Amino acid sequence: MNAKAGARSGSAGHDGGSGSSSGNGSSSSVERNITDLERRVYGMLARVPKGKVTTYGELARAVGLRNGQRAIGRIMNRNPYPVIIPCHRVVMSTGDIGGYAHGKTIKQNMLGSEGVRVSGGRITDMKRAMHVFEDPAAANRSRQRGPGRTAAPEKGAQ
Repeated sequence: MNAKAGARSGSAGHDGGSGSSSGNGSSSSVERNITDLERRVYGMLARVPKGKVTTYGELARAVGLRNGQRAIGRIMNRNPYPVIIPCHRVVMSTGDIGGYAHGKTIKQNMLGSEGVRVSGGRITDMKRAMHVFEDPAAANRSRQRGPGRTAAPEKGAQ
């Protein structure tokens, strides 16, 4: 399957920008078609820094989806902003880099250029490369306490 066919296929595990290959025209029409879930996922993914990766499952958990790995893969496939929303930083929990609309070689090269060590299509040190999102329940509790308040003071702090 070629890269454009992969970008349009909608299969889980293939992420990348479908905005240009869908032929739907202006970016404003793309924006109107983004669901609330997609906005949440893209917003969360934008927090993954260069040199780090997250997994389809971790990203699903961060937005409150149970067993949502395939849904995350489909959302990555429809990413209309691949330069802004780094869908190449989403990998499989096994360490395999997973699919990418523009090909695994491009994904591997992009990750490598950001400092993620990849060999043979696998992240070589997942522990080091993995970005884990804050627990959504803990984040919610923190928001309920109000600004400037933390769950527990640091040692020695009064």
